[in-house]
Amino acid sequence: MQAGIEAFFDTATATVSYVAYDRVSREAAIIDPLLDFDVRSGHISTRSAQNLLEFVAANSLRVSWILETHVHADHLTAADFLRRETGAPVAIGAAVREVQSWFVPRLNLTGTVATDGSQFDRLLQDGEQLPLGDLVINALAVPGHTPADMAWQIGADIFVGDSIFMPDVGSARCDFPGGDAARIYASIRRLLSMDPDTRLWVCHDYPPAGRNASWLTTVAEQRARNVHVRDGITAQEFVHMRRTRDATLAVPALLWPSLQVNLRAGRLPEPDANGQAFLRIPLSGQLAANKHPQPVQGQGAAATPRLTLGDARAAVLRGNGRFAELFSHGSLSVEFYQPPGIDTQQPHARDEVYVIASGRGDFLVGENRQPFEPGEVLVVPAGQPHRFENFSADFGAWVFFYGPEGGEAVTS
Repeated sequence: MQAGIEAFFDTATATVSYVAYDRVSREAAIIDPLLDFDVRSGHISTRSAQNLLEFVAANSLRVSWILETHVHADHLTAADFLRRETGAPVAIGAAVREVQSWFVPRLNLTGTVATDGSQFDRLLQDGEQLPLGDLVINALAVPGHTPADMAWQIGADIFVGDSIFMPDVGSARCDFPGGDAARIYASIRRLLSMDPDTRLWVCHDYPPAGRNASWLTTVAEQRARNVHVRDGITAQEFVHMRRTRDATLAVPALLWPSLQVNLRAGRLPEPDANGQAFLRIPLSGQLAANKHPQPVQGQGAAATPRLTLGDARAAVLRGNGRFAELFSHGSLSVEFYQPPGIDTQQPHARDEVYVIASGRGDFLVGENRQPFEPGEVLVVPAGQPHRFENFSADFGAWVFFYGPEGGEAVTS
């Protein structure tokens, strides 16, 4: 039996929310609901969520599940509001804990927002199932956009989240922490291995000029026409395209407001002492950095700086979001490096040593690839191409630059 499906498109965020339901039992799942948020005034309303509830009531449905495909960075979720209105549990992929572990400290919310996924009622692994009347909801892990992306399959219909878009739009960006172009390619090809008639319902649509917004496509259409991942495009070609494109994309306009709500499964921050709730925006750039102590300048044996991991991560957050210099003395420079999602660094003019502080992944030096884990020391000569790949959301490394440009002279 095919599920009944109703789509709701939000023009402000280009987001599609869905109500999917069993036509017999009238049990329903709401997928990727959103709150209406005006960032200029700070005004939040539940108009879009109320539209979902009105459809549910008009069709005598009972909401059994509220499903999130991932922690969204472009809109605020209405999951908690709908949970309170309907009593339905909120479900998301279990890897949401990775996303929380990366962003909570960067928003200075440690101790305020848990990183164990407890804000959600169900944390699902790939292959787990949820009942929906006489239908079954299958959880399909589709990491790449974030490590926690989950598609939801109900019979011949799949709600793909931020993985694949309409054929003339392509695929989702992969430059968020834990994002990975190679992983999203594999995830999309997994979706495209389904029966050609399988219907794919996208989470966003950014239509080119001359086309109205749409959200329904099929596996066959995507394999034939998707501009990024149609049949014949290799993983290597896709990864190169995706990384190149992602490097040009601006930060989503609602990134920081969205995360502070969505990491909490839709709960708003607690009010301050004056009774007013606030959303935080971490500042970056030179002006913001100048409000804090500059890197310690060494003064011979008298210089004894103490650099903690917490201070290092905070310095990165205050700066450009990728690295921060913490100490310098003579030719020695100590930095902390935690790239958000994709490592785009180029070869450096001086010799360097990495000490892995946290996280795991792969380290590529020239053509040599090796796994890394906390505590390992990685040495890179000046001018040597290298980068970190497939790293976990908590990755961070101390970096020690030393010596002259061009590297230390090699002696026999």
